[in-house]
Amino acid sequence: MGVFNVFLQRSIGLDLAQIGFITGMVSGVNMVLTYPAGALGDRFHPLRVLVWVKIANIAFLPLGLIWLFFDFAPVTAFKVALSISVINIPFGVLTEAMMIPMYMRVLPRERYGQFCSANALVRSFGVICGGFFAGLFIDLIKRFYNGSDYAYRFIPIWTIFWSAAALFFLWRLYQAWKTRPRHFGIETRVDPNPAAVNQRADSLQPPA
Repeated sequence: MGVFNVFLQRSIGLDLAQIGFITGMVSGVNMVLTYPAGALGDRFHPLRVLVWVKIANIAFLPLGLIWLFFDFAPVTAFKVALSISVINIPFGVLTEAMMIPMYMRVLPRERYGQFCSANALVRSFGVICGGFFAGLFIDLIKRFYNGSDYAYRFIPIWTIFWSAAALFFLWRLYQAWKTRPRHFGIETRVDPNPAAVNQRADSLQPPA
């Protein structure tokens, strides 16, 4: 749906200069926040961070539905659009920063290249199909508004639905990672019984 965002922004009254300012500002802040985002993933594990980021992102996505209910003056629309973009910045930065480290943590090392290639194929197929159905979705909405660009204001509904679907499968992956660590190459270790360790140590002491 990202390719249609410019039409959404034009439909709420933004001009190209304002759209360019928001895009440039978001890109600049993304660059600055990428390093601390990576450090956060190293600290708490990228898969765990990604799950919480996706949950928080879905909680804030309904903010985009505001355009379905209000028509602001151009100046106000710019301020609201800028505010929503600023709120969404951390979610985008953290998602991008966590993806590759997550693959490195959960995919088998001996076949990492094969799994990455398979993942790229699946993602590409999803983008092709998703792009087609996203365009079809917009065209169907336009029929109810006589071809008006107001249809692009329904983009957040599409985003919320598929983000929720993504969260479902991401949660399944997280649960598998927690309950079946050996499937991800994680060796579980059981802490020894301190009493047994002390008893064994005493038995190894030389006689008095």
